[in-house]
Amino acid sequence: MLDEARPHAPYPAMNADMYGVGWFAPRGTIGSLPDNILLEIFGFYRLAAMRFRDCAWKWYTLAHVCSRWRQIILASPHLLDLRLICTDRTPVMEMLEAFPTFPIIISYLHNATPLHHLPQDWGNIYVALGRRDQARWISLSRLTSFPLEVFVTVMQEPFPSLTFLELRSNDGNNEIVQVLPDTFLGRSAPSLEYLILQGVPFPTLPELLFSANNLISLHLADIPIIGYISPEALATGLSALPRLTWLIIKFSSPTPPPDRTYQRLLPVTCAVLSSLTFLTFRGITEYLEDLMARISAPLLDLVNASFFDQLTFDVPQLFRSIGSSRKLRSPKRATLSIYHGFAKIVFGPREGTAGPRHFSLRILCGGSNRQVSSLTRICNQSLPLLSHVQRLDVKGGSCLQQGWHDDMNSAQWLELLRPFVAVERLHISERLGPHVVPAFEELTGARATAMLPALHSLFLEGLLPSVSVSEREAIAPFMAARHDSGRPIAILWGEWARC
Repeated sequence: MLDEARPHAPYPAMNADMYGVGWFAPRGTIGSLPDNILLEIFGFYRLAAMRFRDCAWKWYTLAHVCSRWRQIILASPHLLDLRLICTDRTPVMEMLEAFPTFPIIISYLHNATPLHHLPQDWGNIYVALGRRDQARWISLSRLTSFPLEVFVTVMQEPFPSLTFLELRSNDGNNEIVQVLPDTFLGRSAPSLEYLILQGVPFPTLPELLFSANNLISLHLADIPIIGYISPEALATGLSALPRLTWLIIKFSSPTPPPDRTYQRLLPVTCAVLSSLTFLTFRGITEYLEDLMARISAPLLDLVNASFFDQLTFDVPQLFRSIGSSRKLRSPKRATLSIYHGFAKIVFGPREGTAGPRHFSLRILCGGSNRQVSSLTRICNQSLPLLSHVQRLDVKGGSCLQQGWHDDMNSAQWLELLRPFVAVERLHISERLGPHVVPAFEELTGARATAMLPALHSLFLEGLLPSVSVSEREAIAPFMAARHDSGRPIAILWGEWARC
């Protein structure tokens, strides 16, 4: 019955006698593959394993399959990029004796729990750091002053092959935090490409930068006061980095050193950062202004600046640098956002450009009066940029507290919107609509045509006509005045505003 149910083959049965060979070729195994094919397979495996990792892949897993695989792998250390991963829990001495010439990756995540990671457990890391010629990648995180001091003692000589260095401390605001000495890395870092220092003071860093000609990314986060580097010294050090693409500077507090008096400088460019595309800053405006007056970065396409709350926000040098960037000037879109604790303005990409190109400026302050007035001051300084903005979004965060708007009046919203003379589409979010829309009630006659003169579409998110009588009544005089002047405005409510 089974034979009858089986469908007939469309061709006659074939056998070995018909063709002189077996119809089915013998089934091969991976062990029958030649060495060069296995090596190529291992290479593809390495690429797949490295897809989400930048430092090393676990080649020793394959090397333990059989002696043949081990021989093939160990015979091609450069082609397969073989590296040893050294942690506080790996037998570092045994590995280094078995593979004396392999590059090493040193990774340590400190746990300050008293019963865990006692000083004697740092021996593996200490030994690995002693192999200066082999070290390619060093990542030491969550360090307190004591382990940082221990590790730094063995890092006073050059690491000629080091490409990645990450030091992160939990004691950045501690007055007794370990300061990196001027002899760190022997004042030489010829192969270094990525440098990350978080909460680790290194006031003599600019001296090291003169030898780091291959540096691509410099990340300085939570810079404590004792690790302060002047804008002049930093700009001078950056001038020696022709490949620098990413620059991140974040101070831990807004207080400048007591001996530092900032003075408004004339634009003086002393460092051309021809490869810099990404800049992030957090600190006070005076520092960034002083730094931007000393550098030029024509290829910037991502800038994120955050300022601690200050009495004034004057950043003409910053806007001059943005205006000179071929990828950031002439933005077609801007977004004003207000959240609990900060306000932000983002200038989006130009029309016809792709990618996340934008300029973002955040002010770390609270209270609607302070937030809106700070944004207004910033907008009045960026008039050349605003003259190209055709779409403006005004957004409020979901975390805004009840009564947030009580300390300001409608006129402040109008002052904020007044510089946007080229805006054709205005989007107002549902959360800020009840606060912003009533300000338009004051716009009648000539004032209605002077405010947002190019506006032709107003999108009010979530404000349905059936439930927003007060908003409709507030904006009616403005709409009527624009209609009578021959500059009518189309208004869209509800979900239409989400486009």
